[in-house]
Amino acid sequence: DHRVMADMGCRNTVFNAAAQSGACYVSELAASGFGRFRIELVDESADRAREVVQGYQSLLRGDITDEQLMRRLDLIPDANDAVQGVGLGSLEVRAERDRSELSKTNAKWAKMDE
Repeated sequence: DHRVMADMGCRNTVFNAAAQSGACYVSELAASGFGRFRIELVDESADRAREVVQGYQSLLRGDITDEQLMRRLDLIPDANDAVQGVGLGSLEVRAERDRSELSKTNAKWAKMDE
């Protein structure tokens, strides 16, 4: 289930079924002086939203580790009661791929110098 939602400008956003969390970065960010964090929720019920917020509060207080929070978040079901998991999403550090490893496209480009 990848939810698609339109905003007031009729722009569509596709939300991955698996939640994204930067919990593994919270301790380092807090130690670096960051004092405010934002949690974005899509369609969680009040009870599930409370569970997520309380989990992050516990992490920020040092009551639990980022791994413990990720395990908790991994088990929270979506609005359809399906457990989709959690990951780093776009926060995951990926190595750059060498251009030679990429597939050639079928696009035909006009020469710019003609």
